[in-house]
Amino acid sequence: MSVQHPPVTCHVLDTSVGKPAANILCTLSRFLKSADGSPSSSCFEMAKATTNEDGRVTAWEMRQKGVAGKLVLEEGFTYKIRFETWDHFGGETFFPYVEVVFTVKAIDQHYHIPLLLSPYAYSTYRGS
Repeated sequence: MSVQHPPVTCHVLDTSVGKPAANILCTLSRFLKSADGSPSSSCFEMAKATTNEDGRVTAWEMRQKGVAGKLVLEEGFTYKIRFETWDHFGGETFFPYVEVVFTVKAIDQHYHIPLLLSPYAYSTYRGS
């Protein structure tokens, strides 16, 4: 039996110590569309999660009022995940948070967002 994952997952690694970054609050938001179909600067919060002891987000808590059930991404929309990094580094960081913005091109795909993090640098890419 295969394990069902949400359509977007994350993995945060603290490269300054070579370990997973546990207990980082992550917020997933969706951008509204402008009249021409491009992403606007306005977005709304969809879900929240906290990285586990392995630095992973494998489940999201829905935040939309009156919405229950599993997380669903919509094709053609742009999303962002905000990683709250301030507490992880005890306030000793150049980046108090990191936002990763991505566009969903196809709803039948899984979107995995790895984040390599240190107090003065970060890197991300589309994972598998």
